[in-house]
Amino acid sequence: MNVSGVEKNFNQFCRGFCQANEPVRQYYNGLQILGKNHTDGISKRIDLSYPTSNFFGRKFSLIPNFFGISMSADGKHLNSSNLIVLYFRAERYPDWTTKTVKQWELRVRDHFAKEYSNDLIIVDVMSQTVVESEIVRAGLSLQPFLIVGFVIMSIFCTVTTMFSAVYLYSQKATFNKVALSIIACVTPFMACGTAMGILFFCGVTFSPIMCITPFLVLAISVDDSFLMLHAWNRLESWRTAPLDRPMREHMMGEVLVETGPAISISAFTNMLAFTIGALTSPPEIRIFCYGNAAAIFMDMFYQATFYTACMTLLADTKDTNGVSEKTKRIQDKMSNVVGRFLKWYVSAISNVFVSTGIVLIWAIFIGFAVLGLIRLRVELRPSKFFLKDSPMLYMDNMRTNEIVPYYTPVHVIVNHPGDLKNDSNVERLIELKEKLEHMPNAIGAPSTKFFLDDFVQYRSAFVEEIEMDVEEKDSAPTKSEIEQFLEWPEFSFWRGFLRFDNETHPQNVTKFMFTTGFHGQDLKDWNKRGLLLKSWRGAVEEFQKDFNATVFTEDAFFLDMIDSIPTVTWQTTLATFVFVSLVCFLFISDILTVIIVSVATLVTSVGVFGYLSLLGVTLDPVIMSIAIMCIGFSVDIPAHVAFHFYAAKAKKHASSHSQPSPHQVSDVTSHSTSTTSSTDSSISTPNSFETNLTFALASVGFPVIQAGVSTDFCALPLGFMELYMAKMFALSLTLCVSLSLIHGLIVIPALLSVQHHIVHGVKRLFSKGN
Repeated sequence: MNVSGVEKNFNQFCRGFCQANEPVRQYYNGLQILGKNHTDGISKRIDLSYPTSNFFGRKFSLIPNFFGISMSADGKHLNSSNLIVLYFRAERYPDWTTKTVKQWELRVRDHFAKEYSNDLIIVDVMSQTVVESEIVRAGLSLQPFLIVGFVIMSIFCTVTTMFSAVYLYSQKATFNKVALSIIACVTPFMACGTAMGILFFCGVTFSPIMCITPFLVLAISVDDSFLMLHAWNRLESWRTAPLDRPMREHMMGEVLVETGPAISISAFTNMLAFTIGALTSPPEIRIFCYGNAAAIFMDMFYQATFYTACMTLLADTKDTNGVSEKTKRIQDKMSNVVGRFLKWYVSAISNVFVSTGIVLIWAIFIGFAVLGLIRLRVELRPSKFFLKDSPMLYMDNMRTNEIVPYYTPVHVIVNHPGDLKNDSNVERLIELKEKLEHMPNAIGAPSTKFFLDDFVQYRSAFVEEIEMDVEEKDSAPTKSEIEQFLEWPEFSFWRGFLRFDNETHPQNVTKFMFTTGFHGQDLKDWNKRGLLLKSWRGAVEEFQKDFNATVFTEDAFFLDMIDSIPTVTWQTTLATFVFVSLVCFLFISDILTVIIVSVATLVTSVGVFGYLSLLGVTLDPVIMSIAIMCIGFSVDIPAHVAFHFYAAKAKKHASSHSQPSPHQVSDVTSHSTSTTSSTDSSISTPNSFETNLTFALASVGFPVIQAGVSTDFCALPLGFMELYMAKMFALSLTLCVSLSLIHGLIVIPALLSVQHHIVHGVKRLFSKGN
């Protein structure tokens, strides 16, 4: 490591923590000496007992370093050890940066992974930096799957867009349709590139979970493109005037008028969901939420500008010249089939018995979802974030099974220790130490590193010399007791545990740290460790006024999530649900329709979590981020269907948005067998429930199916990865979109039907009463 321009090795820059591994060194020295000279005199001076050994009068604990042990027949000495832990820590120098420290840790890892070789031992390196690098490697492994997802989506978009244009709207298959389909898949990557570039430029750090963002934005963006293409094709089928520049401008305006509100609802609700998530989530999830919100905003911007411009230039006419008679017959037949199916489906869903039956089945679905939600529990395992070939899996397993149950340290930082010459104050500090040593699961004194134990013994042993030194002091400044204490070789390692008011000439200790250990097989469970952390804090809290003591453990950040994740998750979900409902109300002013969409959104999210829980999935930061994602995703399809149903109900809105002017559009009544005729008839008689529903399903039915299936295809590659994060996003995204499709195309129409029958029944009842 570079220290003030000079390259130094660990032994040269470690300062106060150089002797952290001294127990291993002294144990080794003891073995060597006893192996060569096992006399009674030596045996009395060297005692390699477990857990505390003695080497020429100097005691040291083996507990923090030796694990996987077996004891000798007398139960006092080690017979073997499967795992020895070495700690490399150093006091930070002023010119060090976080980046240089991390680089040093990674070089240590690379040295033992690539250069070091030994037939007797295996050396693995573990630190927060090494763990982070493995998580980043896992995230970056998703990048090749982006290409696979893009190819799958491009093929699916091209095939389905061509199919709908040719067989539903009797158009020709052209290259322009292929180009628009591929551009629809390129646009989200443009949005992600722009958004991520801006965020990184503003100082936001990269998080591996952000590799999921392109998949999410791709699914949302393609949905919007499907709506726009479908609206253009439907308007084009009505057109009779030449497709000149004014006509293109008018038709593109009509497309934006019809699809703009639905696209805006989708974009704003998703952005709102992730923004709220960013305000309430842990740091890594916060970065993920910011990235998603920014990418979705840029996607909406590019959708309204870039993709709209491409459609204006490349959108095809309904020219059928060159289409064979056979193709025309297939087109007519397909149009008839779709028209008849739509009419039958709307008629069936409008039946009060059918719609009521669907609602009852939906209620049963909700019941099982709530049951699963109640059973959902928190489980934090770092192994969830690593690839299958990651050495961290082995390290995490060793740590969980061989280290944590036998030695789980707690670091207590005493911020205001007071006067260490005051005996009553020192006794109070010792009381704090003993409080922890006598807690359940505590190992006790053999595992404790408390500098006052040595300092008190030192003062007792040299009290006369110290007093004589004070009496005989001359004009020259003398060293303080603490400084003299730390100059002894066997006590010098305590420097790393102490902080002074003046480092050049230490007089008073302003802060110090001590550690003690805990054990127990139940500590393998993160929830049990979380309870242990609470008990530590409770014990230290009693001494808060005296010493301002605080507890630190490396796992605290994750252990605190055990309590915070459930609370933050439901609070974030509830807040997002409320604001998403308000956004829907801005575009759909019919309160009952908004309630139906909001309930469908909430039930979809509850269903995703409930059934994931029934499948054995536990709550963790990844699932928490999925919760935020699901709120945004689950509103898309229901909102599209509900908005178009509402648009059909509003006479003025329907006539101004959906029916082109007479000199631009043909009278569609002649196309009585086509899907578009059903749509137009819906517009002309918007007060009929069946025609309103027909308009909504004819307008967005095929596009939302395209969007839902394409999203499932987009998530499919992630499911084949041997990575928990990828599998959970694939499973959750597929489940969320599938449930949204079911709600948008089946449940919401059924709820609207039940609402329609109830309202009309009440009206008839009141009319009879009057």
